[in-house]
Amino acid sequence: MTELHSKEARSLNKTEWKKIEEPKAKKRKIPKKKEMKDKKAWGRCEGLSHKRINKSRYGSIDCFISLQDTFKESYNDIDVCIHLDTYKRLIEAGIDHRLARHVAHLFIRDPLVIYGEHIEIDDKKHTDHWENFQSTNWNTVRFKPPPIDDPAMGWRVEFRPMELGLTDFENAAHTIFIALLSRAILSFDLNLYIPMSKVDENMRKAHQRDAILQEKFYFRKIIKTCPGDKQVPVEDEFVLLTLKEIMCGKPPFHPGFIPLIKTYLDVIKCDPETLKMVYAYLELMEQRASGKKMTIAAWLRRYATVHPDYKQNAVVTPLMAYDMIETLDAISKGHVTPSQLFDKPEPIRDPDAGEEEETPELLSNVSLMLPASRGCKQFRKFLLQHLHGSGFQDSSKGDGKPVLLFNPCS
Repeated sequence: MTELHSKEARSLNKTEWKKIEEPKAKKRKIPKKKEMKDKKAWGRCEGLSHKRINKSRYGSIDCFISLQDTFKESYNDIDVCIHLDTYKRLIEAGIDHRLARHVAHLFIRDPLVIYGEHIEIDDKKHTDHWENFQSTNWNTVRFKPPPIDDPAMGWRVEFRPMELGLTDFENAAHTIFIALLSRAILSFDLNLYIPMSKVDENMRKAHQRDAILQEKFYFRKIIKTCPGDKQVPVEDEFVLLTLKEIMCGKPPFHPGFIPLIKTYLDVIKCDPETLKMVYAYLELMEQRASGKKMTIAAWLRRYATVHPDYKQNAVVTPLMAYDMIETLDAISKGHVTPSQLFDKPEPIRDPDAGEEEETPELLSNVSLMLPASRGCKQFRKFLLQHLHGSGFQDSSKGDGKPVLLFNPCS
């Protein structure tokens, strides 16, 4: 492929997320009190724990709030700026310090949107004031309390870093993948914590061109921990893996997100029709992660550099822009299916049509969840057996090499 000129190359290295996140945070000037006519505004500026906010309000998350036994306070290794008065009030009200820090961190910035008719409202009946702060901090994940008028909805975690795909098929694949992965993590009680500084580093790497194939990301070595397991230093808990290895597995120590999802589907006895549809989504994720199919970004770069109107001068001409938009519109409507992006998805069949479907081959013939009373280590052994067909071995079998997927069991 023809190389892009430096100016264009720099532009194509940025995702939309990174463009919105810039410019980078600058040192916040603290004005003198006599310069401030509005003392309330001064008090808000004065009440911060830091004079510098290191990130944009549009960026990766800054702190964990977990109270799980597997979480270590050392994972929160970023010095987070907080609004001191907010933090103090929350602690005095009995809120644990991790959640209090998270909320106080949101309050370091003023809300961007205020509606005149919602300024004077009863905060015991409405959450508009809270949502003004919460919804104008655009992070990679968002912890959302239940609405006052629908408490049964429960607390939620919103996963936010994905950009919109060209087609419904791609968007459905990403959505289904995240939903199933979250259920697999909860069902198998997996531990994926790494230091927050490494999460930030992963986010930085993800913005590089062709990161999906060229970069390695920090990932936890041991994803299933049990009480009584030998503790290791935090710096020894993670390793660098490619996205393909994270998604598809790296024997003998990481089974891969996609095999874990397939294992979960086997455990819950997913029906054949749904399983076939989900497997098509998982196949797209595997093809993108392995480089068998191009990402939209890579495909767009390729489209621009081979276009006959491109003059190798870092200029997208009106004709190039027109042709590109027309092509993208045709792809989104299903009129065109570039084989470099994805295979043409099969139409969803009517489950009442009566046709029998073969169940796709699963990782093993084990399909029953161990009772919870069997304990953590028995469940860990079950998972190893369940993943055996993918090249994973119990430490007591085979060549005897230690298994890093889980800590060695006593």
